[in-house]
Amino acid sequence: MYNQDVKNQFLGFYHDGGRMKSSVDKAAAAFRLTEPFERREGKDLCAMDAEQAGRMISEGVLSGRSFFTMFSILRHYVRWCVENGVGGASTDFLRVSVPGLEKIRNQEVFSDLDLKRRLDEVYGEDRHGQSCEVYRLYAWFAWAGIDPKSVTGITAEQFDKNSLSVKLGGRKYLLSPLAGGTAVFLAESDSFAVENHAYKSLPRVPGTVLLRNNRGIPTEDSLKKRFAADFADARKKGRTTSALTYESIADSSFCQTLYRYECAGMDPDEAISRGEAERGASRELYERWKLAFDRTL
Repeated sequence: MYNQDVKNQFLGFYHDGGRMKSSVDKAAAAFRLTEPFERREGKDLCAMDAEQAGRMISEGVLSGRSFFTMFSILRHYVRWCVENGVGGASTDFLRVSVPGLEKIRNQEVFSDLDLKRRLDEVYGEDRHGQSCEVYRLYAWFAWAGIDPKSVTGITAEQFDKNSLSVKLGGRKYLLSPLAGGTAVFLAESDSFAVENHAYKSLPRVPGTVLLRNNRGIPTEDSLKKRFAADFADARKKGRTTSALTYESIADSSFCQTLYRYECAGMDPDEAISRGEAERGASRELYERWKLAFDRTL
């Protein structure tokens, strides 16, 4: 490792801070990858200017399946160097972005509040009680981590409006408080409000399935296609730049769970290994999401 004494101090800090051995090993691997470039430039990566750091990324020094995880670790290392007064350390490295982050920001969300904002862009803030509630709840089911194959069978009997939860397969899924109005409406109402139409309301088909509409119970495939079409139409009309899917929303929720655990001091690898965030259990997926929504980039 280049500047080995400083990097070993960081690895010790990383370990003592509660990081699992797997995370410490990833940090050491990242330092081994950057060593040839650091020797060529004659300086530690923490002291590189933005141009040098950008070349390190563009030359593929960190290429591979763990790119985002290692890039995130290097950013952590640079912050640590700056905070601890390591000679020559600067924040230039932290200003280096990587390709594809804007696309991720359009395809994923940071939080449930961010998800609500995107849904409002597509479906409008003032359309409570209309048929679009079906697609809003479809999105909230994704945020709750429910298997997309199960959503068309969820009934009002499985929904507890007091705890805003859904019982499914012996497990309880908590909905975001921001989903409450939509979920309660679909559990209790037999019709949709209609805007600019000769009829005052549009009856839903009989039954208790939450996602039923005026024509029947949509299939998983039809929900997926209509949801994508609604976002595509909103992008065409300039109301949004988002391109959300059920899977991308569920991935975002998984990442937000890991983010909360990490902010509380838990290593993301530990949260994954303990099953605290089951869906899409990938450290790389999480680090990519975290970089995309890092407000310092």
